[in-house]
Amino acid sequence: MSKFTKQIKRVYQFEDDTVSVSMKRLKRKDAIKLAPFMSEPDENGQVSMAFEDSLKFADKACEVLLKYTTVFEGLKEEDGTPIPLEDVFGEEGETYFMELTSNMMSDLMEASFVGEKEKKLDKPLEDISSGCDTTVHQSEESA
Repeated sequence: MSKFTKQIKRVYQFEDDTVSVSMKRLKRKDAIKLAPFMSEPDENGQVSMAFEDSLKFADKACEVLLKYTTVFEGLKEEDGTPIPLEDVFGEEGETYFMELTSNMMSDLMEASFVGEKEKKLDKPLEDISSGCDTTVHQSEESA
C-alpha cells in the first residue's frame, strides 16, 4: 500500500506563534514553475542563491502556497489578531514572513516527491545494503 495522502499537515513555530498548516501535495505543472529556481547543492550540501533570485523564488513559492494551503491557523499580529493566509502569501504579502514561507515551501516540496530514503526502505534490506553501512539500516528498521 502506498504512503500517499492528499493532505500534508505541519506545525511551525514562528516567533511566539504556533502555526498549524495543511497543504495539498504539489502538482506537476506547479513544480515546473518552481524548477528554474532549484539549485544543486555544493560539495558541502549547501544551496546558495543570489538575493534577487531568492526574492523571485519567494514570489513563486507564495503563489504556490496560496494555492495549495487549505488550513492556516495560529499566526497572529502583536495584538492577537489572526493574520490571514492572503496577508502572508498574497500578491501584497509581507516579506516579514519569508522564513515561514521558505520552511513551508521546503516541506511541501519534500512531501510531494518520494525521496531516496523512502524508495530504498521499500526494497529488501539486502538490495540496499551494498555500499552502505548496514548499521544505519538496522537502526532504521528497528525504529
